[in-house]
Amino acid sequence: VVTIAKNGKIYLNDNEMTLADLGKKLEAIKKLQADKQVYLRADQDVRYGVVMRAVAEIKQAGIERLGMVTRPPGEGG
Repeated sequence: VVTIAKNGKIYLNDNEMTLADLGKKLEAIKKLQADKQVYLRADQDVRYGVVMRAVAEIKQAGIERLGMVTRPPGEGG
């Protein structure tokens, strides 16, 4: 799970990293487990451009299976 926090920080699972490091880490994971799926979760207040840069980095790492984690309205966030 890739998470983009409200403050723009990026996490892979619970590990904070830069966008560039995210790409490198996902490439390494992809080599070990080619069928891995990545889920992207972003705070609703994160700018769209930040989310799209993360999506691009995930795709450049060779990850084709990308899901979005959403919450129904009213569940907080």
